[in-house]
Amino acid sequence: MSDFNDRNGEMILGFVLGAVVGAGVALLVSPSNGAENRKLLRDKARDWSGELRDRVSDLKNGAKRIADEVEPGLESAAQAGRELLSKARSTVKSTTGTESV
Repeated sequence: MSDFNDRNGEMILGFVLGAVVGAGVALLVSPSNGAENRKLLRDKARDWSGELRDRVSDLKNGAKRIADEVEPGLESAAQAGRELLSKARSTVKSTTGTESV
């Protein structure tokens, strides 16, 4: 699960850095004047913000879906562990006369 989050964090960081570098290069080679460039940047920032918001939402939904899929298995494993511990305690108690587990 940690690798999944690390990869997605790296992907988002790469996306943001690529957008910033792309915007800088576009401004350097742009034949437009300052007002047009500011409007272009404002529009692009809105687009990027929306896209980033969508990606974050997708990541959150994916993480929730994975957690929902894994949770029943974890509950089942925890119950099996509790039952095994209970059996081990009973076995120790019956063989030694004390409860040491």
